[in-house]
Amino acid sequence: MFVSRKETIGFDDRWILLLGIPVVSLLINTLLFGHLLKTGEFVVFSQCFPVSVYFTTIFWLIFRETYYFLVKKYPRYEDIRKRQIISVVVIFVGYYFIDILGMMVLEWVFSYKLEDALIPNPALKVITSIVFTFLIFVFYESFFLAGLLGYSQAEKQKLLAENMKSKLSGLQSQINPHFLFNSLNTLSSLIQEDPVRADNFVTKLAKVYRHILEHNETGLVTLESELLYLRAYIHLLKERFGDNLVYTENIDHSLLQRYILPFSLQITFENCVKHNVTTRENPLYVHLYSEDSGTYLCIENNISPLAEKDESTSVGLDNIRSRYHYFTDEEVKVYEDEKIFRVCLPVLSYQEKMKNTRKL
Repeated sequence: MFVSRKETIGFDDRWILLLGIPVVSLLINTLLFGHLLKTGEFVVFSQCFPVSVYFTTIFWLIFRETYYFLVKKYPRYEDIRKRQIISVVVIFVGYYFIDILGMMVLEWVFSYKLEDALIPNPALKVITSIVFTFLIFVFYESFFLAGLLGYSQAEKQKLLAENMKSKLSGLQSQINPHFLFNSLNTLSSLIQEDPVRADNFVTKLAKVYRHILEHNETGLVTLESELLYLRAYIHLLKERFGDNLVYTENIDHSLLQRYILPFSLQITFENCVKHNVTTRENPLYVHLYSEDSGTYLCIENNISPLAEKDESTSVGLDNIRSRYHYFTDEEVKVYEDEKIFRVCLPVLSYQEKMKNTRKL
């Protein structure tokens, strides 16, 4: 009976029992027999108060156990209404049975009977007892729901963070095999043709992979750091495609200390190369620029589609979209016509970064 149920309802109520039973008993005793106190009949404390403590203890302990049972049986948010309805029914029905049985035990076992003058008004007794029982129920329910809400929010944020990490890990695994295979092929040919360029290529490749390994969390990165990584990545592509890949950049310097998703520029740039012809006859032009509004960074390329279309075209962009939804309400904007394909990524402020970092 007096075992802690903290694991069930989220708090240890034993101290409430020790304080609450005498306090509630005193309040009920005063409400039922206050008229006698006005005439100086303090016998209510010697005869009625023990009875009040007796019934308050029985009611509290029985409804306590009943509440724990209902919480275990209906613990979820979806069960709140069902649990509360059952609790209300139990309070009304249970009160009468407990009151009758309690009086029988009091009279037959303890041979204790109040004088006629000390018997409370029946209607007032019922109303007072049920009201206080409801208050106790509301107290327990409030504590339980507060704990459930806190736990639910913590679990939600944990799941979001884990989901974000999973998406980022998936993105990294998507980058590594495809990119590494092409880079090693390029390096292999450079070693034979130009060892100096091959050495420079290895340095850039190491910088790219160091960036991939360092940014293994779900947070944002500055545009400046991501651009350094992107330029190293483009250097590797230029060694592979030469002048067939033309890259231009026009970015407002005031945006360099703002934030974007890690790998978002590389994945967007890689899509340009992956899904278009890049030859001397059909050069690929890729332009990176900031919008006049200063809230978006766009990568735009001319369209020269491959003969065989890759079905995974939208995988990287879908990943970027879903990750951006965690940090901002701004949408990743995609535009396409017969000549150009453009992806615009939101550039986030420091306040947006800190707001969502706290969630992680």
